[in-house]
Amino acid sequence: RQFELLALVRGGKAAADLEALLSQQRRLLEEGWRLLAEPPDAKNVELLQTTSKLARSLGAGRVTMCKSGKDRTAMSLTLEHGSLLRHAHGVSEDAVSIAIEAMRRHGVRRENVRQNTTRRTYAFNWVQQQFLPEEYRPPHGTAKGGAA
Repeated sequence: RQFELLALVRGGKAAADLEALLSQQRRLLEEGWRLLAEPPDAKNVELLQTTSKLARSLGAGRVTMCKSGKDRTAMSLTLEHGSLLRHAHGVSEDAVSIAIEAMRRHGVRRENVRQNTTRRTYAFNWVQQQFLPEEYRPPHGTAKGGAA
């Protein structure tokens, strides 16, 4: 990100673009603090998404994984990839939803699950699926517990 800022400065667009970037980062940081100050929520999806956007904006490194590195990680990564399609490439919300489902149904995360478990089925059982935030639910028929 620092190289992008240097390019902006050298390209003569520095002031407006730099201010817009800093404004976005301030907004994300403030939103993160606001979410942290709220009563704890075991499934605070918004906090994860906000801090992911902030880290990406800062050019920071970060890691996303669940205990075994397959099911919840797959749901989180595909959701983030959808967000990138939307915000960085202007893909419509409907197309993003289709892309997320396709990644979860046919993408490399399914192969990761297969290598860990010898089956291409996410390990979420039916009860777990009911408690997952909607954005993190696997597509119908892709989890061992049946419908998502």
